[in-house]
Amino acid sequence: MRDGASVQPGMLVRGLRRVVLERGVRIYEGTTATGVEAGPPAVVSTPGGTARAKKVVLAVNAWATGWPQLKRRLVAWSSYIVLTAPAPERLAAIGWTGGEVISDFRTSLRYFRTTRDGRIAFGGGGGRARPAIDDAFTHDARAVTEAAQGFRLMFPSFADVPLEDAWGGPIDVSPTHLPVFGTLEPGNLFYALGYTGNGVAPTHLAGQVLADLVLARDTDTVRLPMVNPPPRLFPPQPFRSWGAAVVRRAMIAKETAEEQGRKPNPLIDQLARMPRRMGYLLGH
Repeated sequence: MRDGASVQPGMLVRGLRRVVLERGVRIYEGTTATGVEAGPPAVVSTPGGTARAKKVVLAVNAWATGWPQLKRRLVAWSSYIVLTAPAPERLAAIGWTGGEVISDFRTSLRYFRTTRDGRIAFGGGGGRARPAIDDAFTHDARAVTEAAQGFRLMFPSFADVPLEDAWGGPIDVSPTHLPVFGTLEPGNLFYALGYTGNGVAPTHLAGQVLADLVLARDTDTVRLPMVNPPPRLFPPQPFRSWGAAVVRRAMIAKETAEEQGRKPNPLIDQLARMPRRMGYLLGH
């Protein structure tokens, strides 16, 4: 897509931080919010004290699984990336020198890009769903292995190029694969969640929506279908985690068989299709 562009999320966040500080906004980094009381006024508790505000925005991504009014609106899903050693000559040999970012069309999709010093950052491999954010999102050796296997499959000419790093984190997956923005009772709490791994671009829209909601402005953005929609909920625990684990393995097994030119097991095929038959825009 020649009209697209890539964004380095870390640099974007640092740039936003610089701009808001220049405008006089105070940022309290490293301060854990242990609770929020809606009020009004809303009271945010921290280990060192409390902060009060007329209105509060919950911009917590996958950590919204810990919020009672939001936890069934998304599933926290892990995703891992592996990073190669610099190999610019290998990239030149396959013609990947324009900084293009790529993903495939698997349900457990793979996504990859190059770096300025000639590395490949390759993500994917399936991940797993968890009821709460824990070490599985940052210290899952099996997920790293699956991402590495996907890389080796797709880039055989890099077989002797070592992998030097790997990392993972949580993704907030919504039932529709689209983000939702809205207001919680009693009307002074606002949220944005469900980016499903595509957050850099939609968060720009989310910022506009949240600003209009907080300021009670009647605009086109607050009338979008993804603003205060009827909630589409995942099943309650423990069925959500059990179902996600079974369907995840079925999706990976189905897509692995297809990649290898085999016909998937009929039972695996049916399990992989189950979410869509239940109305969730997940799977095949």
